Amino acid sequence: MSVSSPLTLLRSGDVIRGPWLDVLRHVLRSPVGWPRDPILQERAEALGAQRPPALEPGQVVLVSWNPSAKRAALWTTVPSGTRPAVHFIRTAEEAMQLARRVAVGRLAVLVPHAPLEGTGQQQAHCVWRSGDGSDTALDGASFGLAFAIAEVSRVLELPAPSDVCTTAVVNPDGSLGRVEGLQEKLRVVFEAGLGIKKFVVAACQEREAEKIRDVLATELIVNDPVQVVGAWTVAEALDCAFDGRLVEAWTARWTTEGRREEAVQAVFHLALHGTSLTLSWSGVAKAARLLANYEGHPELRTRCNVAAQIADRHSGNAINSRIKWDESWLSQLRRPLRLKALAHIVQSANDSCDPFWVHDATQALSLLPGERDDGSDELHLIGALARLYASWSHDDDAWSLFQRAVGGWIELGLEEQASHALSGLLTLAAVMPSDPLRESFAESAVAAFERCPRVSGMSRAFVGISLARWLEARNQPALANKAIAASTNPDTPAHLRGMRARIATRLARQLGDSAAVEHELSSIGGDADISTYQRHLMTLDAALHAGGDPAAAVAALRADAFAGRYIERIEGTQPESLALAIQRRFPY
Repeated sequence: MSVSSPLTLLRSGDVIRGPWLDVLRHVLRSPVGWPRDPILQERAEALGAQRPPALEPGQVVLVSWNPSAKRAALWTTVPSGTRPAVHFIRTAEEAMQLARRVAVGRLAVLVPHAPLEGTGQQQAHCVWRSGDGSDTALDGASFGLAFAIAEVSRVLELPAPSDVCTTAVVNPDGSLGRVEGLQEKLRVVFEAGLGIKKFVVAACQEREAEKIRDVLATELIVNDPVQVVGAWTVAEALDCAFDGRLVEAWTARWTTEGRREEAVQAVFHLALHGTSLTLSWSGVAKAARLLANYEGHPELRTRCNVAAQIADRHSGNAINSRIKWDESWLSQLRRPLRLKALAHIVQSANDSCDPFWVHDATQALSLLPGERDDGSDELHLIGALARLYASWSHDDDAWSLFQRAVGGWIELGLEEQASHALSGLLTLAAVMPSDPLRESFAESAVAAFERCPRVSGMSRAFVGISLARWLEARNQPALANKAIAASTNPDTPAHLRGMRARIATRLARQLGDSAAVEHELSSIGGDADISTYQRHLMTLDAALHAGGDPAAAVAALRADAFAGRYIERIEGTQPESLALAIQRRFPY
């Protein structure tokens, strides 16, 4: 640690004079540098410093790392023309424009007449820097998440928190990507960001950041270090940064009946078409329920209730609950909205163990046109139906639907959209009897998917895991092992990492590679995000491979809230033992 960092200066108890006193006072004039430690606050006040005002709407905390100069720095954004300040250039400017599109694009409907055209914050004011020299401009995509927070703060006129520092790339789909210089950025936060409580990174770097944080906390003797938070999307990060205040900020603008009606339509469409890039699923559910309480019109209230149920399902708050809906209400929706709504209804029926799923499936099937007339909305619904039929072991019906969905996406030239349907088709093919026509279709579909340059790395990993399951079932462990090795992706969520590790471990056992088995088990053991049920599945696999008794693993899976609903469907429908049926048919 630099001897002259703000943290050291305040801790020292020595008399501070000259340039270092000026430097320290400069840091303490920013809410970022005002210490949250009461003892350090007293020492700051003894120097004549006073608690600084909060950030203005549109201002946000930034952290930078200049690898060529070996310099890290803390900043706050400021309006254009402020001095002293530096400009953002090249990649940083592009990241700012992308963040504006991603984070604010949906606010036009959520916040009627919002000031979307403003220039926002275009400069940065340095709070503290480590290393020699100074930055004359800031560049890099790692400011993306901070820009998104600044834009939402500006549009909603809601001050961004000064105790949250972020560093993550924002992708066009709203997901967050990794950055460089985590260690240096966290160090400058420890040294000068004395008011920072949370350090938000992309979820794929959360564990890396936590390890760095722990090392720095020990080295610098900080008993209450910053909390590292990983987020997969801009929406999750906004929820974390604003502590759930976004929904209240939006609802404060729904002051007239006309605006409430606009908001109802907006939230309903957000739920149907996928969560807003700004509002998380839990935020959609909360907003929908608030609107339902305000709204007296029955049809609009129904839209709110359906939107809330869809959002609850995606946020994990209603995993065993089927969406309740009214046929007369559904029939009044325009066809594209009906198809979208039914896709969500079918997926919720798949999540639950409600035998009423047949009714939902029949209603959805009645809306499908002839196969040659399938568009993207129909194909999404067909894929959802296929997964529903497969989960209840209606294999032939499920295969026909999966084949229709996958074939449709490929024929439309939208192979990148086929990942869910293709993954389901391969997983189903692994448990169905061998058939040359089915195998030929699966092989050609995989080839078309793999040739498509628009397919994301995440989608390739997802399909690769299912491809490995299928090849394993065809007694081709070497090819399956090659597929599972190619499915490694550092940005995959925990449930995919668990699936991949489970298949990889099984294949390693079949190939007699004990070192690979140990490697996979070790990686899972050190991954705190892997679900308990996936660990039970790996225990079951090990027992079946060794010829042991899998009863304990089966019992644990049956008792699991998530896995139990799948065990209930599998039980009694398969000719083999329950343990073997679970190994073959469990979808994850």
